[in-house]
Amino acid sequence: MISQLKKIGCSIMFLLLVAPAFGKSIKSNFINLNNRVRIHYYDNNNGSNVILFVHGLPLNADSWRPQLENFQKKYRVIALDLPGYGLSTSLPTPIPAELSAWYANVISHFLKKLGVKNVVFIGFASAGHIGMKFSATYPDQVDKLIVINSSPQFNQGPDWPYGFTSGKNKSIVEKITHNDFKNTIESIINVATQEKCNCGLDELRARFYKMGMMSSKKTLLGFFNHIAHENFRPLLKKIHVPTLIITSNLGLEVPQEVGLYLRRNIPDSQLVEINGADHFVFATSANYVNQVIERFLTPICTFEAGQSIPRSECLA
Repeated sequence: MISQLKKIGCSIMFLLLVAPAFGKSIKSNFINLNNRVRIHYYDNNNGSNVILFVHGLPLNADSWRPQLENFQKKYRVIALDLPGYGLSTSLPTPIPAELSAWYANVISHFLKKLGVKNVVFIGFASAGHIGMKFSATYPDQVDKLIVINSSPQFNQGPDWPYGFTSGKNKSIVEKITHNDFKNTIESIINVATQEKCNCGLDELRARFYKMGMMSSKKTLLGFFNHIAHENFRPLLKKIHVPTLIITSNLGLEVPQEVGLYLRRNIPDSQLVEINGADHFVFATSANYVNQVIERFLTPICTFEAGQSIPRSECLA
């Protein structure tokens, strides 16, 4: 019986890991922000309640396929390739010193170009970090914030024991600079996919590897030489939108303590930890993550009689 349940569980996981085909409503588009920045994005262009999905390193908008397919039924869903990733233009030369602020500015202009006033901002890893900056800098463009396995500071510091040591960061930069780019991307993907139930993980790794190969050494160095050194802890008190923090307990990239720190320091926030999942939890546990997000976006209160109604009506 136990072995049968394991097979069923792994079969479900496999189905979630295989990239679903987009429905006809989700279109691939390009938009020029200026003569240097061209953004590729997906958009179903349907409805006024908008969810913006922003990928982390080294992925692109395609990584959000399970979420786009799921949420397109009730929301306008948009997922963009950040500059340096996917089909968007590369990062400028020289790379902006305050790279997350630059990315936040790009996203702000991108939304204005689309005529989108505000969004639910969902960011994974480095994009969650950018989302913190975006929410503090452009509060009128954010309705809610969701960060998945992200951190306000990716490098360790005198009063911050979480993340990369200076020696580890330097070592990674040297490997990116001098080693084969292909092996660097492969290593990043493999380290972040160590679930015990590994059914379908090879397919996921292959998909994410292809996405990673669409980035560049310059993009990776942009993270480790710039974003990883940013300290956004002082910004957290300036985030005044409802915030959902999703973490997974197997990920080495962002220690579990970071999620608790975010929960304690972002005023209107809640924390959900998903056990048995690694860094790419939004893909390996897509169905569960989608349910958590949906419950956050549309809270439900349940009575003893078994009736469930939207929380807004419950509190009216």
